[in-house]
Amino acid sequence: MTNKHAYVRHSAIGCPLNPNNAQRICDYLELNGWTLVDDPEKADLIVASGCAFHEGAEKVALAELKELHRIAKKSDREVQMIAAGCLPHITNRTKGKWKDESFSDIHSGCVACSKPDMHLLDEAIGAETPFNSVPFPFRVQKLDMKFASQAMHGRFATTFILPLLKPFLRMISKGELKPDLAYRLLSAGYALIVPGQGCQNRCSYCCINFAKTDPVSLPSETVVKRIKEALSDGAAGVMIFPDDLGSWGKDLGFSWTKLIDDINSIEGNFQIALYHINANQFVTETDAVERMLKTGRLRYMGIMVQHVNPEILKRMHRMSFDVDAMVEKLKVFLRAGVEIQTHVIVGFPGETEEQFAELESFFQKLKSYPLDAIFFPYSRREGTYAAIHLKDQELPHRIINKRIKRIRETCKALWT
Repeated sequence: MTNKHAYVRHSAIGCPLNPNNAQRICDYLELNGWTLVDDPEKADLIVASGCAFHEGAEKVALAELKELHRIAKKSDREVQMIAAGCLPHITNRTKGKWKDESFSDIHSGCVACSKPDMHLLDEAIGAETPFNSVPFPFRVQKLDMKFASQAMHGRFATTFILPLLKPFLRMISKGELKPDLAYRLLSAGYALIVPGQGCQNRCSYCCINFAKTDPVSLPSETVVKRIKEALSDGAAGVMIFPDDLGSWGKDLGFSWTKLIDDINSIEGNFQIALYHINANQFVTETDAVERMLKTGRLRYMGIMVQHVNPEILKRMHRMSFDVDAMVEKLKVFLRAGVEIQTHVIVGFPGETEEQFAELESFFQKLKSYPLDAIFFPYSRREGTYAAIHLKDQELPHRIINKRIKRIRETCKALWT
């Protein structure tokens, strides 16, 4: 055991699994005798859990990591640095082991560990309690606003962080973009339930699999037990948050719908949010979700549409779906009071004006049925199929930005 001090931080941009991972690391360090501090300058160990699903998120996480590395280097004590979360493995693939010269000094003095190799964290601190024995917490680590404020000054912020965050902050101030649904639910007292990790899909644009294992599922009885524990601890509701809900159970020989039915069997009046539902599966495999809807407990859903044009979906390596059937199913859930969030990629390589118009038409069919739609510009992630094979079909940024603005304005006119 040790009486040394540790500072743990998650990056400012990313999905809730990143701050949840940071909180799990905090729990793990405390179990191994470390004292947590809220100031990196007082730490003997600095752990930065970073997200890199998008180029913007990666740049912010790397800038924050470099600022923490600067603090560690100027310390009068010997400070150990650990980079965790999705960042290390994704950056190894997209940049080649921190190939960017401005970050090369970090790699030489930093232990990098993502999901497949968290044993490196055990080795780095000489852990008596291994990381993989520590359960996922129900909560997420709060963002260190003091460090965030400090990181917003200086050339790192000027070069990386501010240019990336300003457009998002501007849209939020104008009411054009709401805080992510998952974070709103966590702020409202929902417990985060991670039923498993990994994704069976290999979307051509996605780099997250670089940092994940093949699907590994918790047995449904374990998930049910965790939900009951969270509710007994006073959670307002539960948010089922896997990497991909449709991948749950593949390693156990079950369909993801079994998990939904087992959650349905839990007695009590509590609210449920389901996240990361594949669009095709929402259209074709929704019997269990519809049974959950009838209980009155299903309040929120995250359905990943990404696009509606069959050719674009094929290039994305995603299953196409019946668009009209999707629209009608969405209306059923929306009429029942379920809030639905979706993610959409605009400007995927080769997207024509006609294909973009199909995407716009999809939302027009949902007039008076507002979705919480988040539109992402296509971001090339080196090492992915799209980056390697579709690079010559990439659209100019000005066209992508024009389409993003247009579809946001279309949806605003439809739903306000």
